[in-house]
Amino acid sequence: MDTLGFNDLPPFLREIPDPPRMMYKRGAALCADAMCIAIVGTRLPSRYGLEMAYDISSALAEAGAVIVSGLAFGVDAQAHRAALDLGKPTIAVLASGVDRVTPSSHAGLAENIIAGGGALLSEYECFDSAHRYRFLERNRIISGLCKATIVIEAKEKSGALITARHAFDQGRDVYALVGDITRLQARGVLSLIKKDMARPIVSLEGLMEDLGLDRRAAQMELLNDKETEVLGLLETGAQRGKGAHFVSDILEKSGLPVHELNAILSMLELRALVRKLPDGRFEIIR
Repeated sequence: MDTLGFNDLPPFLREIPDPPRMMYKRGAALCADAMCIAIVGTRLPSRYGLEMAYDISSALAEAGAVIVSGLAFGVDAQAHRAALDLGKPTIAVLASGVDRVTPSSHAGLAENIIAGGGALLSEYECFDSAHRYRFLERNRIISGLCKATIVIEAKEKSGALITARHAFDQGRDVYALVGDITRLQARGVLSLIKKDMARPIVSLEGLMEDLGLDRRAAQMELLNDKETEVLGLLETGAQRGKGAHFVSDILEKSGLPVHELNAILSMLELRALVRKLPDGRFEIIR
């Protein structure tokens, strides 16, 4: 466990109106220039809310953003898991001490966050219990760490809305996913949009563009020479009007052994750079 003084805090957090005087940390060091994005929302999300929390968090993490949330049930936990499933770091800001994880049933998730290169943060002493008011206090830290806060479903009175209001007051971007407007979980999000405190998320691509994140570029940087060569062959083919290639075509042009090419194509699929068509051909994803 490390103690962070005010000057050790990330610059974004030092800028907020009521910054913590010090913080306690378990896990990796905080990168001063990391692009942190908060994902918050209801503890009882719809299936759609859960799916979108995962998909949005995955896309952001793939593009290099660090997912920040509060380790709570529902949306928070889903956001952390999405980053962990990709092997990306994520930060959990607790309403209890970092050695007394709340909720206790998420102690395993907390350890996975640490093992995955992320961190647990709290302004409370390491074994302090969580109190109701502390959940409200810590929300300013979640938003304060981040360039933007994304709300995935929320009731009219919820901690997620308080986090969003903190973000708005801190001059940070706020985005909101509405979901099913007939559900209680949509009402808080709708109120944020109605008050012009949040921008509605109408597409994942639009959100990524608005945040200045390029998931494809981030994935391209991870390619080795042979993966880059195969992707280049598909790109060249697409430019010449041949949008998709059979494995035999790629084998002929690349000269790679079939087992190695299949492994490369599988990796490119996992990184959402190519897709396999029903007839077995592969094409590049724009």
